[in-house]
Amino acid sequence: MARFILLNGAPAAGKSTIAELYVRDHPLSLNLDIDRIRTLIGCWEQNADQAGLIARRLAVAMAAEQLAAGHDVVIPQLVGRMGFLEELDALAEASGSARYEFVLTAHPVTLMARFEQRSAEGARPEHIAAQRLVERGGGARLLQATCEQLADLTNLRPQAEEVNTSDQDPEGSYRQVMVHIHANEKQ
Repeated sequence: MARFILLNGAPAAGKSTIAELYVRDHPLSLNLDIDRIRTLIGCWEQNADQAGLIARRLAVAMAAEQLAAGHDVVIPQLVGRMGFLEELDALAEASGSARYEFVLTAHPVTLMARFEQRSAEGARPEHIAAQRLVERGGGARLLQATCEQLADLTNLRPQAEEVNTSDQDPEGSYRQVMVHIHANEKQ
């Protein structure tokens, strides 16, 4: 059975890294980074909201195709709106896939330090996109607000498993995700 995995969390929580580790270990799985898709849309920065909606629509179509072919999909994406979460739930259910939802958390100070470090290192296109959006939205204040919004959302989503990445290296966080997946598959 194909797995549909959502890695939700604030920027710099470790979503992209864990998604990369997952596809490294699971041949033919798809790391469906919506922020990367957004950067492929012309003039996305001047039309950030519209480009985000287009990228999400494209991601849902790509995920549906991948799951229908029997292959895993992992989406590393900050999802703060219940409507999109429900759309992803419906997609997983319609495809008959096993659905896993994780909320990666870290202290806002840790997030800001990671965010600044990856920006200084010449981040990947999707990280640059996130950086620009965070800077426009207020930097550290936006990260703090995002953490609070995710905590509220997690309370509404009992199936979401929280993984605190503050004190773990990426491999440790990835192992924690995989332990949860394997435990649920044995039930």
